[in-house]
Amino acid sequence: MSYLIFSIKSQYLLIIRQNNNFQQILIQNNNIIYTFGNLITSININTRQNNQLKLDNTNITYMVKLSSNQTKQLDDIYENINQSNYNDNTNESLIFIVKNEEQTIYIIDASQLIVINFAKLDYQIINVVVDWKRRIIFCVSNISFTFIYDFGLKLLSQIKNPCLVSARIFFDDQLIISVCPNSVYFYNSLTLVKQEYQINTGFTSIEYIKSFNSQNTFILLEQYSIYIVQIQQSNVQILFQKNKQRIYIQSASIIFDENNQKYFQIEGISWTDIIYYLIPYQPQNICTYNLGLENQNMNSYQIQKIQQNAKFSNQIVAQVQIQLQNNTQITKFMDLQQQDIKIQVVFYTYNYNTLIWNDGSIVDDPNISQLVIHDALLNVTDKIILNQNNNIEELLLYNVVLIGIQNQIFLENIQKSNYIQKYQHKLCQLKQLNIIPI
Repeated sequence: MSYLIFSIKSQYLLIIRQNNNFQQILIQNNNIIYTFGNLITSININTRQNNQLKLDNTNITYMVKLSSNQTKQLDDIYENINQSNYNDNTNESLIFIVKNEEQTIYIIDASQLIVINFAKLDYQIINVVVDWKRRIIFCVSNISFTFIYDFGLKLLSQIKNPCLVSARIFFDDQLIISVCPNSVYFYNSLTLVKQEYQINTGFTSIEYIKSFNSQNTFILLEQYSIYIVQIQQSNVQILFQKNKQRIYIQSASIIFDENNQKYFQIEGISWTDIIYYLIPYQPQNICTYNLGLENQNMNSYQIQKIQQNAKFSNQIVAQVQIQLQNNTQITKFMDLQQQDIKIQVVFYTYNYNTLIWNDGSIVDDPNISQLVIHDALLNVTDKIILNQNNNIEELLLYNVVLIGIQNQIFLENIQKSNYIQKYQHKLCQLKQLNIIPI
């Protein structure tokens, strides 16, 4: 015998788990609902009232609530969906039940634990996917079809899967996508018409796919790789590829920069780190990246990752612009990757905030050739000796006001340096600001 303990609103609720036959658990409105074999138990969080419902004599295979988009798969080792209240779009209390042994599906009202409807099947269900917005349930079968039901268990339609039993269903407003390990079918989300383009070669372990809703471009995950692909009929062009194990994609979208250039932006989590990819929609040889950082200690790590991402799309990072918060200290860059051209590093603030500068070695990395600081109040709090490693060729300060400067800035072997303040009446000569070439 084992126990499950829930902490809800600073209160604890104890559930006894017997004979290791506990299957699934979810939170629906004010009820914790769980299954043991063929028995469904509901406990009200506030009143502790306990209700039970027995469904014939066979075990429950799946229990999925219908108040938010959910996915349930037969091969889940762990509960990989959030069936808490946090993702609920409604207070609706309907639950979808699958019993594969007796080939029956049910709709149950979880608030009263009563059966609303049920249907007999002539197949078993491998995966369940809920589209809450359109109030439909995708039931992936073991006979190479996905059957589509409404919330009243009326069979609406069916689509063909590219494999017999291992298909997964993904959807958005435009497409329903049936994914198998080595092939993918695409269907119009409204008409269910199969699209001309498909994937049927080049991949062996596809786990996830999501449309960018632009010219048939998709993010695609295999077990050990992430791709951006563009599909024309059966021709698949790989725009970006990187080896990465077990990624959970949090967002994938197309964004525009200030020059109206398009980028693929991907954010996610892998087993080893947090990932962020920014890949030009139409790759160029040389690119610029903008970072907005609250933690300055992440500078070097972020730029290393950016260099790696650019390399995988055949690019070179030429400039990195870093927007800093108020009273942030400019810290040192270390261990950037060697590349064919040197990097220009730009520091700036959003609204003339203060930057603290007390270290002349911030850009001593041999892969940096230019330092630019602009749109900031620059507080030099210590003597600065810049370019001791002779890697900086140019220093440019513009729209910068030096404040509280009791210390000098020494420049070693910098070929070009400029200082331009924002306001005409504040223009000064370099020597008056104690910036002294050596």
